[in-house]
Amino acid sequence: MGAIDYSKWDNITSDVESDDEPALKVAKKPATNVTKKPESAAKDSTMAEPRGEEPPPFVMPTDPYEVTVEIVDMSKGLMKMAGEVMLGVKLDGVFHCNVHVHGKTTWFHLDGAHSGPAAPGDGAHVTFEARGRTSRTADDVDEWFAASPYAADNYDLWSRNCNHFADALLAFLGVAPLPAAVTEVPAKVLASPMGAMLRPTIDKAVAVLRDSSDGGDGSVVDRFLETVVEQPGGLLVAPIVKMMRSIAA
Repeated sequence: MGAIDYSKWDNITSDVESDDEPALKVAKKPATNVTKKPESAAKDSTMAEPRGEEPPPFVMPTDPYEVTVEIVDMSKGLMKMAGEVMLGVKLDGVFHCNVHVHGKTTWFHLDGAHSGPAAPGDGAHVTFEARGRTSRTADDVDEWFAASPYAADNYDLWSRNCNHFADALLAFLGVAPLPAAVTEVPAKVLASPMGAMLRPTIDKAVAVLRDSSDGGDGSVVDRFLETVVEQPGGLLVAPIVKMMRSIAA
């Protein structure tokens, strides 16, 4: 698997794809045409997708023992802007995290755990935080990864996701854990009435994505996206599903 190109997220289309096309498709039309929004949302400019300024490109630390966490807001700013109104809970985002150490990027997703040459992403909704300097060697990290119990068949969005994996790796490295704003998201969402109501829809989205990443029909994801935006909270769920899809692509 190559580097994750987060810059493509703003142009992902939900058009149905043929079997010959990749799961991640760049739209030929502006991203504002990706999803159909209710009239009330169209009239309210605050519902427009936030566009943050592009930060300067991240430069990997020269010391390979320095540990950096890459934090990606999969809601692209929508959760921070409208989450309290739509879900009844205040959150800074819905996050995916990668760990950078010893010249490698390591992460966990619904298609399993991955580790490879450092490939930091970029974009307005990607940030990097230093977590400290580890005493663990590159061989130590490789051994931890090989023995890690995190696998595709036990991925769970609520209790065993990319951030649980990242936190476990950070603990092994002996550095600072992920920020609470990242790790507390599942519990906060499920504690809200709307979040609990949306759980079956979100679980269905994960199942559809898993089937697609396992070599299934990618157009199933597109058909799911076409229906989910019409449901309560769908405007928040749809972009998250698209970004989770790009990570597994």
